[in-house]
This record gives sequence, C-alpha cells and structure tokens, in this order.
Amino acid sequence: AFISQEVRLMAERVQWEPAWDAKHSRWYYQDRFSGESSWRAPQGCTLKLPTEPPKISQTAKEALPAGWEEAFDVTHNQEYYFNRATKERTWTRPRLKPSSKPASSTRSRDTRDLSPGGRGCSKNPVREGASGSNFQVPPSMLDSPCGNPNASFAAFEVPRGVSVDDAVIGDSRRGLLDVPTSRRVAGGPRSPARTGASGRGALTWDSVDFSRRLQDAKDQMARSRSSDMSGVKKVLAEVANHNYEIRFQFGRVPRTTMVPYQRCTSAQVPTRGKEAQVTVSEMSTADAIQYFALRRRNVCALNFANGVTPGGGYKNGAVAQEEDLCRRFPQLYSSLFEAKKEGMYPFGPPTFVSAGNPGKYSDVLYTPELKLTRASDAHGFALVSSEQVTASFVAAAAPNTNNNEEYDLALMFNTLEAVFKVPRMMRETDTLVCGAWGCGAFGCSPEDVSLLFAQAIQKFGHLYDEIHFAILKTPSTSNANVFRETLSRKGIKFTDIDVAA
Repeated sequence: AFISQEVRLMAERVQWEPAWDAKHSRWYYQDRFSGESSWRAPQGCTLKLPTEPPKISQTAKEALPAGWEEAFDVTHNQEYYFNRATKERTWTRPRLKPSSKPASSTRSRDTRDLSPGGRGCSKNPVREGASGSNFQVPPSMLDSPCGNPNASFAAFEVPRGVSVDDAVIGDSRRGLLDVPTSRRVAGGPRSPARTGASGRGALTWDSVDFSRRLQDAKDQMARSRSSDMSGVKKVLAEVANHNYEIRFQFGRVPRTTMVPYQRCTSAQVPTRGKEAQVTVSEMSTADAIQYFALRRRNVCALNFANGVTPGGGYKNGAVAQEEDLCRRFPQLYSSLFEAKKEGMYPFGPPTFVSAGNPGKYSDVLYTPELKLTRASDAHGFALVSSEQVTASFVAAAAPNTNNNEEYDLALMFNTLEAVFKVPRMMRETDTLVCGAWGCGAFGCSPEDVSLLFAQAIQKFGHLYDEIHFAILKTPSTSNANVFRETLSRKGIKFTDIDVAA
C-alpha cells in the first residue's frame, strides 16, 4: 500500500523505550518522541522489555485528593503525581484536605478487560494527544534506531486506552540525550522529565514569575561580586525545556539545509537594482527581526553559530546571540539539532585542516520560515500571539579564538559572501539582519569583522533593499561604535535606528 512521505518519515524516526502501564500491570513499547506505543515489539525493534515490574514502595500511604493519580518514573526511580483535569505534575505527594474526597481507584476512561482472556485482549492502549494523526514531524528525521529504515508506519500497533499520564518511562533514552528534558515550567510545579514528549505541551508560561526569579539570580550574582553565571543559566535553561515541550505547537519544524561555499561562488543572484540602505541599531537580533517583519519585510538574519554544537550553550542557559535566538524562536534549536543528526555538523572553522584544505570553513546552514513566539528576556520570554513574525536564518560560524581556530580573514570574507548570497538563493528576501559576528565570546576583532562587512556591502550590497546591523549594547563592549566608525571610514552611508525615540 502507498505510504505518504510524512508517515514514512514518522516511522523511520521512532525511538522505542520500555514503559510501564500501572493500570494493566504490564510493560509495553513506547516511542517518547512521537507518542506511539505497542504491546508487542514493533517491526525492526530489538529492544527487550523488562520481566519484572518497577519497584514501587508498598508502604501504606494517605489517599490522594480528588483528581490526583500516582505514577512511577523509572528514569529517576521516583514516584510522581499528576492531575488530568489541571494538567499539573509534581514530585511531591499532594495532601488530602479535610473536605477532599479520595481519588477513585477506578479510571472511567477505559474499562475494557485487557487480560489475555478478556474481550479487549486484541486491543492496544493509545497515547492520548500523541497519535500519528496529529503528530507533525520535520522532514529531516530520517534515522531509524530500531534497525529497519524501510519499516511501514502501518506495521506499528498503536495501543489504546493508555494516556501519557499512565506511562512510566524506561531508561533507554537513545536520541533524547541531546534535547532538553522538561523539569519545570516557570512558576509551576516541578515535573517529571518526560513531559513534552509529543512536542505539543501546554502554551502556558508564567513570565512574571520567571522574570522575578531571573532578576533574583542576577541580584544574587551582583551581591556576591562573582562572575559565576550558574544561577542565571539555571533559570534561563527553563526556556529551553519549555520550548522543547511546545516545539510542534507552531506547525512543522522547518528543515535546515547545508549550503557549501562553492555553490555560492557560481550562483547567479539577481540584484535589487540599487544599493542597499544600511542601518545600525542597538537592538538584539531577535528584536531587529521583529522590528522589520512587522513592517512587512522579508527578513533573513545571521545566526552567530557554534559550528560544533547546535545552539551553543542554549540548553544550559548560556547567554549569547545564538542562544537568545533559540529561546525566542522555539523551533530553531530543533531544526539545528536535526541538521546535526544529518551530518551537517561540524561546519565552519572547526573543520579547517590546512590552507589547501579549509574543510567546510565557509559553508553555512539555512533555516527557513521560523516563527518568533517569545518576547525578550526583559519581558520574561512571554509567549506572544499578536506580534508573532516569521524570519529565516543563515547560520555562519566565526573562528573561536579561545580554541585557537584558524583566524583567516580571506576565508572569513568567503563566509560573508555565503551569508549575503544564500538568503537570496533560497527564497525572496529583501532585508538582511547582521551584527558583530564572532565579536563576543569567540573573541574576534570588531575592527576586522566590521571591515569585512564593509567590503561585503561594497560587493554584494545590491542584493538587498536594506542591510541592518543589530549590535546589542553591553557595559563591556563598544562594538556598535566600531562598526559605525568603519562604515564611515569606508564611505558607506548608514542611518541609526533608535526604537526608543
């Protein structure tokens, strides 16, 4: 039978784990990524289920309040509690109030007898809210850990009657170690790591509580006169966790593609018929994207990429340009992560071998049509609706001087040629948002980088209506002024954009 491309890709992406169904007291197979599950071993999967049930304490416990149920997380070897109605999850056992009635031990949602002789023995439970009918998957997900890349999705039996809250996740977490696991939604209860498996988690985010705790962490750092960012990073990492939970709430994750520099050298890109307007601001890249996109521009922005690790230190709450973009655009990291799995990483200076073999020094990655769905850190990364905009990204890795990567100005200029050409090669784009590429944590010279950009504008500026430099002002740098001085010295007219004016 004909299998659609989307269904085939979903079948190839499965990553099976053991899970315990507390209701029916038996193990089953579960793909935490898609939510699919099966009593029997799926086709091509060699995973063996445990023969013994998980060790759950048999100590007599106080009855739970109405609506609360108990489950067991094998990964953390700990019981947790959930409420279906309110969607709350917590490690701490809820206390029964005097007026509360104990939760019923019988679940009304599925009363079928699934014992071997029961009427429902041929039926399988279903993972609520994560069935193949509503799951969207990026087209780049082509690996098959279970060993059968040609397996038909129709061959996977979908259990029925088991909600995501019934499952106890096993220890086999292949393919999920490099993605954020949810431990806490800002301002909400601490929750088990398996939430968000479907990518369609709740679009709820307490930005006020998050802002308060982020400011508390910054204040604590200031009081201790320390450069230790661990407290701040811990809070910021919550955004990565929540983004992972909601990554499919905004549609299919766009696919990132690798564009070799050699393809750019031969590309014939039509001009706009005039030189670009050049502007400078002290906005963040994400804020600049929003500024132009709200003015009906087709925007592509330069992502100051880590050429080894997708998103850099995003999952750990690091503070840099790429990490901020991943926080503001929830699907960016997911797309880059899939690009790594397709072999697109490493790229850029980390691949340099010699002058005669520069590797993928000047290759770039292109990610189209991502939605900005969060406000800035100043607003607690609140989820936005009325001001959602769409932009594309060209990811280029600058040399990391801290790692002694090759600092070659000619190769860096080649990279900027790709940065200028690729957005126009891939789709209609009229505005390119750039910045002080590599001049932060990577330690590149702003004088060198601004000069390279000036030369790129002189050679490729006619490809755009506007080229904007978004250079966030910080207490320790004056990169924006360096760029202004270089542009002036090279005779490139520019205008400052003051969004506060």
